[in-house]
Amino acid sequence: MAIKKIKTVLVDDELRAINRLKILLNHFPEIEIVNQITNPIDSVSVILNSQPDLVFLDVEMPGMTGLEIAEEINRNIIQTKVIFVTSHNHYAINAIKRNAFDYLLKPVSIDELKQTIDRFSQNTI
Repeated sequence: MAIKKIKTVLVDDELRAINRLKILLNHFPEIEIVNQITNPIDSVSVILNSQPDLVFLDVEMPGMTGLEIAEEINRNIIQTKVIFVTSHNHYAINAIKRNAFDYLLKPVSIDELKQTIDRFSQNTI
């Protein structure tokens, strides 16, 4: 039986952070990275056009914050779930208010990522 792919977009202004997350996500055959974006301003149109299942989203970025991007996703009523991936724990309440599926602190551990992906998979079946 084929694994149902989880279409995923990665948004972080730091390419190194995206590459680290990609390395971790390679451990999960159900994850299909359909796009990676380092310019947060471009991310809204990419997300709205591709309507991925998941977006891994940094919070502090120049031009547009991850919280603002999450607001746009919510405003456009698409089914995409947002997982914030950040070094800053003080945005967690604001992330929850924007319907965050999860909030992971950098550096992300593989175990924590597995729990998040497993929970997402169970909620979408």
